[in-house]
Amino acid sequence: MLVSPLVVWLIVLALLATVGGPLAAAALPRSYDRGTAFALPIALVVATLFTYWAGQVSFTTTTVIGAVVLLGGLSLLASRVAPPIPRRTALETAAVFGVAFAAMLALRLVGPAAIPPGGEKFLDYGLLRGVLRADQLPPEDFWFAGERLRYYYGGHLVAGIVAKLSGVEAKYAYNLAIPTFFACIATGAYSLAGTIADARDRSPRAAGLAAVVVVGFGNNLAPLARLFLGVLPDSLVEQYGRAAVAGIRAPTSEALDSVIGYANWGYWNTRYVLDGTLVVSPSWEYVNGDLHAHMMALPFLLLVAALCFAWWRTQSTDPRRWLRLLAVIPVVGLLALTNLWSVPTACGLVALTVACAGDHPFPGLDRGSRLRREVTRHASAAASAVVVGGGGALVAAPFLLDHTPVSRGVGLLPPRSALVPFLLAWGLFAVPFAVVLLPRVLSWTAGSRRRTAGVGIVLLVSVAGLAVDFAALAVLGPLLLAGWVLSRARADFTAALVLAGAGLLLIVELTYARVWPVGGHERWNTVYKVSIQVWTLWGVGLGVVLGRWHDRLHESLRALGQDRDLPAAPSKTVLTSVLLVAVLLSTCAFPVLVYDAQVDPVVSNPGQADLSLDATRYVERAHPNESAAIDWLNQREGTPTILTQAGDETYTWHSAPATLTALPTVVGWEHEAGYRGIEPYESRVNDTATIYSGNWSTSAQLLARYDVRYVYVGPDERRQYDQPTLTHPDRNLVAFEEKPGITVAHRSGTVTIYAVNETAMCAAENVSCP
Repeated sequence: MLVSPLVVWLIVLALLATVGGPLAAAALPRSYDRGTAFALPIALVVATLFTYWAGQVSFTTTTVIGAVVLLGGLSLLASRVAPPIPRRTALETAAVFGVAFAAMLALRLVGPAAIPPGGEKFLDYGLLRGVLRADQLPPEDFWFAGERLRYYYGGHLVAGIVAKLSGVEAKYAYNLAIPTFFACIATGAYSLAGTIADARDRSPRAAGLAAVVVVGFGNNLAPLARLFLGVLPDSLVEQYGRAAVAGIRAPTSEALDSVIGYANWGYWNTRYVLDGTLVVSPSWEYVNGDLHAHMMALPFLLLVAALCFAWWRTQSTDPRRWLRLLAVIPVVGLLALTNLWSVPTACGLVALTVACAGDHPFPGLDRGSRLRREVTRHASAAASAVVVGGGGALVAAPFLLDHTPVSRGVGLLPPRSALVPFLLAWGLFAVPFAVVLLPRVLSWTAGSRRRTAGVGIVLLVSVAGLAVDFAALAVLGPLLLAGWVLSRARADFTAALVLAGAGLLLIVELTYARVWPVGGHERWNTVYKVSIQVWTLWGVGLGVVLGRWHDRLHESLRALGQDRDLPAAPSKTVLTSVLLVAVLLSTCAFPVLVYDAQVDPVVSNPGQADLSLDATRYVERAHPNESAAIDWLNQREGTPTILTQAGDETYTWHSAPATLTALPTVVGWEHEAGYRGIEPYESRVNDTATIYSGNWSTSAQLLARYDVRYVYVGPDERRQYDQPTLTHPDRNLVAFEEKPGITVAHRSGTVTIYAVNETAMCAAENVSCP
């Protein structure tokens, strides 16, 4: 069962993209590819938001079909105003999508398992399975029975819609959704970078392909630094290698021994660059095989950026200008459902677009003193962001009203990044941006003492950051300056993307969200969730820069061949050519190493290959004594509540029956403490222990309170509740078979599943049950 799910899935994607094509062309008429790259994301936005709202009443295949009918109707209306889509660019986009999809599919084929450790695959699979099991939205929380999901599930709903339309089971849909979202990121980066370059009369293909390489396949410079250190003498490694392993959570000597050199290379540790947090790129996340919220939001964040650029290029007198910005609202609504961390970024992009585009957003206010014009411009930018954010909140209102995660507000001044680790994390972008943008800033200051003084002050303040434990300011300050000046003075959208990314990085150097888990590294989650967004936005900008360098090199080579004058100074051409090659080689190192480690062994030994797209097939091999019991639960209709061991040890096999079937258990992983609070979580943990090993009369009342229909007794439950401890010396597992109202529903391997007849149980115990 390998080819059929893949083929059907791709057919559904192609149909959705075809139907979404006119909508994309109408929204992005001046895009290089007429919006073809965003046809699928736009179709998914429309279909998902309709399904989300209709699903509050009923979520079935019929609901999804209704969403597709609505999509078709809107597409028919849009086709009346949409420009024709050039066949060549459509084929180019399809090719980019196909290559990106195939590249990620190869990784999923050799490593499809949704296992508990090493990321959030267990949670993500449960969310997808929960969406497909639900008959109403939001789904019931499979780790907190009787309550609705509080975690973002918009991305999993997107994948679930495609799964329902294609009839693909969750175990296959998980590994097909990963390359789907990845390919949407690649095509979105290709289109946006190509369109920006095309607007400047540069090669859209060079810029687009460079953006695909950087956004989709690149990673930070730490792996290269660690590989380089591996060829140096130990004395030099000990002296200079500390900064290369600053993010590794181990003593320096142990960190050096674990990651330095090719023999110790592994993709997992490449995200540990900055002390106390994580820096990730899209490629790292997708290689890891999660299907997590911040990953799935990226195609839609790129769509927001594309709509902003469409607004940027539209004349202020064109009445359709604001329609394009209003089109951001439903996208922001979906972002709120998918990953709330992306919403401030999207609103910030809107504000920067309105504030920095060449024309005043409201020509009628573009009069009076310069101060008045600037105030009205920035007030308009702020108002636009508020309208878009507020509109998006209304779109996602049912979820946001119930989404109340544990939070202690915003913290200030967390431990900040050291200079060398920060450059390892972001130098791939900072150096090319500085080379391209700063000379243009100096050109802007020519002949103006005031501008020169202002630039000088900003640069001095930036450098002063090195003296006050704020090294990141030395890197970000010049980029913020260049981004602001050139986006305003030269109407350069690439500079606006640089400004957006630098602003986000500066913010997370100064503040952090005080969210669960509390304690430990303060800015862990904040930098983690923001860094992937910065990588995506900066990756598009760097693609435009690399495309420009490619064009210059190409023109220089043609000029040499035709014995003409070079279009630029030879030294400039050589510098940019060297940087072009260096950046591309640095970017390509990560995917080459990943494929060498994961795919090449399979290619080299095809006879031993065990390819699969089944995310749960490993259960039969890794947990043979529980596999049949979990399959039996998975075949149950509806969402009957089950009881399993409390999942207070996260990233382990705990709560597996609930996670892999999406049948809600009384309490699952400790993530729920972050969604609902520590006390409610611990209360359920204690109640679970009481049911398994406490007084039966109390156990019966608790079984009835949580409406438990099946009690799962497997190896984990026996190990946890059938062993005396210091605090519970008399702990023994309840003999469920001997209790009235309890019968054996399934027995296989080392698992027994008991069915609970609540009426008979409570009557026999003569207790009052809810």
